[in-house]
Amino acid sequence: MARSAEPPQVQVSMPVLVKFIRQLAHDLRNHLNAAELQSAYLAEIAENEELREEIKRLRGMVAQVSVNLQQVTAALSQPPLTEMPYVAGELIEDL
Repeated sequence: MARSAEPPQVQVSMPVLVKFIRQLAHDLRNHLNAAELQSAYLAEIAENEELREEIKRLRGMVAQVSVNLQQVTAALSQPPLTEMPYVAGELIEDL
């Protein structure tokens, strides 16, 4: 009787994962910027007001996706360390 094979466990370090996500977000934002520029051009040449409004909505959606990508990459950034004075006696007491 054959047993179903479990998928292999893949372990990826957090810095490698963050680097991958940042690169992917960067590449996606490049494409989003191109789509935004193209839609801006379409809005300029469109003669129909209804069409212009739809293009405006499209540009808003593209901009929101870009903002979401920026939020994801910002959330993955490492927080900066802040030095603060800490009396050794208080440290021992807190421990």
